Amino acid sequence: MRRSDSKISVETVGYYHSDPEFNATPNLLPKRLNDLKRYFENPNLDIPFINLDVDLPPIVNNHENNLKSMLDYIRQKGWPNGVVPDFVTHKNLLQQIASSYEETEIYVVKVNGVIFMYRNNEKEAIIAKFLWVFRHHLTRETADEPFETDGTVRKGLFNVSIDMGDGGKRENILYNGKIDLIDDNDHHNEVKVITGDSPPDSFFWERRSNGVYWQSFFSNSTHLLLGMRTQYCPKDPKTKYPQCFPQLSIFKVHKMSLTELYKGAQDSLAKFPDKKQIDDGYEDIRGLLSLIREHVKDDGDGFVFSRREGDGEWTIRRDDEAVAGFKKEILQNIPN
Repeated sequence: MRRSDSKISVETVGYYHSDPEFNATPNLLPKRLNDLKRYFENPNLDIPFINLDVDLPPIVNNHENNLKSMLDYIRQKGWPNGVVPDFVTHKNLLQQIASSYEETEIYVVKVNGVIFMYRNNEKEAIIAKFLWVFRHHLTRETADEPFETDGTVRKGLFNVSIDMGDGGKRENILYNGKIDLIDDNDHHNEVKVITGDSPPDSFFWERRSNGVYWQSFFSNSTHLLLGMRTQYCPKDPKTKYPQCFPQLSIFKVHKMSLTELYKGAQDSLAKFPDKKQIDDGYEDIRGLLSLIREHVKDDGDGFVFSRREGDGEWTIRRDDEAVAGFKKEILQNIPN
């Protein structure tokens, strides 16, 4: 499956499952959307309330560093389709660069002509409870299926090809990323829980649409599956008479194509020229790649690229010590 335009295209090139020790088991697919798909396909159907306010069992927080599971996949299978990429990284880095100016520190190492990039983030990932519960309802095979707690993460391998605007030169980036679910046609779907009514309200378009678009794009998703939830009673009017919806529950769903998401985000953000625009993402990724090419020239090079919150300018330093663990992981796994 490939999504493309003249500037940037993404293609799925493999699948695998990662266990809590970041061992990869290749060729295993993500979970599949269950019979609740009928509520997304037919807007006239009222979905039964889904209670999100449940106690989750202890869940292994599989916070991965240094691209471990992806490198283990490459160790086992070699480069997907036998093609050596220009860059190797992970989806979260690409999404973050494209959609925001968050504080960022990127470890960069060049090995055998390939540039590996990893976004260093010491913070432990937070489990989004409402999203976790909703996604479980969309993918469970039986009504009493328990929550998955073993830390397994279902990932895809992707290649994004970017026009660098230099005589037709393109850079190819191999990266990995979690996939929420697939549909009956094996198309990827991104899942989100939002407040407000359907279609999404102005808060979604102004505050979240940019990040959600690029997350969906780099997941090679065709659609976004939205669950609209109530807030706490009595803060949310929908929880009071005459509707009396239960608090913290999904009360409506909406299926949105990636094309619709892009157009809505573009039109909404254009009203706020001070905000990062959706098409800025392409230029920011291209700019970072060019900057890395300029500084990371020789095999063995290790650099740290960093920027402050809200600042688009990069600070660059040679730091072999900082990237030593990342470099060691690469050398243990990649094909010679």
